[in-house]
Amino acid sequence: MSQAVLDLLTLPDVSRIELRAPPLVLALCQVQYEGVASLEDARRIAPFQSAIQQEYPLSTIAPRSISLQVHATGMQQVNSFQWVFRDRDDVWHLALANDAITLETRRYDQFPNFLGRLRTVLNALQTHLEPSAIKRVGLRYINEIRTGDANWGAIIRPQLLGPLTEPVLARYAAQVIQELRLAYPEGHAINVRHGLFPGGTTVQPREGETPLDGSFYLLDLDAFQVSSDQPPESLDPEAICARVDAFHTSIYRLFRWSVSDAYITGLAVK
Repeated sequence: MSQAVLDLLTLPDVSRIELRAPPLVLALCQVQYEGVASLEDARRIAPFQSAIQQEYPLSTIAPRSISLQVHATGMQQVNSFQWVFRDRDDVWHLALANDAITLETRRYDQFPNFLGRLRTVLNALQTHLEPSAIKRVGLRYINEIRTGDANWGAIIRPQLLGPLTEPVLARYAAQVIQELRLAYPEGHAINVRHGLFPGGTTVQPREGETPLDGSFYLLDLDAFQVSSDQPPESLDPEAICARVDAFHTSIYRLFRWSVSDAYITGLAVK
């Protein structure tokens, strides 16, 4: 995986503005890798768990997925497990599987805090579980813009709104979902999933949590790099953090390009 930090978007740089009610409902970073053996045995992950326990004291193990693999003797069902570590407020989650580690939060404050947590996790992963090769690094921000106002043209850039810029269609539009993939050299890409939703949320509510009501505009921004190196590169926490930092810059520029200045000004902390 290339260690060069690319500027994926040539959009203008913008100053960071603190928002009193940011639309970000989920932030997550995932690193996919090869080379970690089965993790069902708690003794296998005990040193890793000890290294991250101060921030994620609660843990469970659960089925991750059920997949079918084809072998010469026929189909074989494969059960996949993952460990989930949580903080006591249940707002930070860390999911550890044999082929990926995912850090996510529903209470995102500042990127340096998020990056610091990621660095701690990656250092523990490198020290105690030693994955042999990195396959994919991605950073994803899911925003749900809720204003109580159907005039999306005053909030979302017209180039994104598409059919919603046509009054005849917008008047009756109940849901509009659009997807865009921007592909760059060296396996870099940005996926943009956006559109109007009539209600609920695109993020699975936590147990006992009531889904939000009312229409919203989704801005789901996912920047990533898929490794194409031969042989694949070993895990380097600092190089991955530099890549995630660059992804963050690109995603923030894209977010600010997507919404109006008036929207940002209305939410800015005075």
